Amino acid sequence: LQMGLEDIATGIHKKLRIAKFIRCQTCSGSGHQQGSEPVTCSTCQGHGKVRQVSQSIFGRFENITTCPQCRGDGKIITNPCPTCRGEGITKGEETIEVDIPAGVMTGNYLTVQGKGNAGPKGGPNGDLIVVIQEKEHPVFVRHENDLVYEHYASFPDLALGTEAEIPTIALEEDGAELPLEDLNRYQKVQIQIPPGTQPGKVFRLRGKGIPDVHAHSHQRGDLLVKIKVWVPTHLSSQEKEQLKKLAISENFTAPKKSKG
Repeated sequence: LQMGLEDIATGIHKKLRIAKFIRCQTCSGSGHQQGSEPVTCSTCQGHGKVRQVSQSIFGRFENITTCPQCRGDGKIITNPCPTCRGEGITKGEETIEVDIPAGVMTGNYLTVQGKGNAGPKGGPNGDLIVVIQEKEHPVFVRHENDLVYEHYASFPDLALGTEAEIPTIALEEDGAELPLEDLNRYQKVQIQIPPGTQPGKVFRLRGKGIPDVHAHSHQRGDLLVKIKVWVPTHLSSQEKEQLKKLAISENFTAPKKSKG
């Protein structure tokens, strides 16, 4: 089951349309026509197993295997159902409702007992295994229960300090209608970027990540805001002259650091 980060953050009730083997409606899963009954297998005498004896130079060997005639049932259907041909099951579909808890990740699975394939000839149903696969998100990157968001700031903002608006995984009231990459989709928080902040600096917003699927409380991961510098690709002549003047200023000269 593919899930987006927004659904993973909140948990979701999902209806799944599953292709599976279902109990034959014609014979009610018995495999035989109405008015007829299976007969005891003459090969295994109803035991479902046969004994095979072989002789070699090392001695006499006995091996007990599943009866090839009745396939372990102990009985033979002489008048099979025309719909399922004696199997008691047919191909079909079923809508199954599941509750996916918040905080799941790729590889987690949910077992829904008795909702798998119907057992042949009236046997018990198997289980449905729902395996989670997390979709890639265009805004956030997940690391366990933490989320990482890359915030681009201009050089003047990093040098002088500024206030930044940061999206969280929580959606605005009408945000679900917007594309995933549209930042207007998400609720925002404000952070202060101090003067002199360097690219690569990480600000940690506690409790703004993904819930812990194993925690009984409402414990959540954090939102890690990684600062990146935005460099303009087009400058006017006046802007270039101003930057050239700043470049020779002592405060704008990068420090020389030795390797190691």
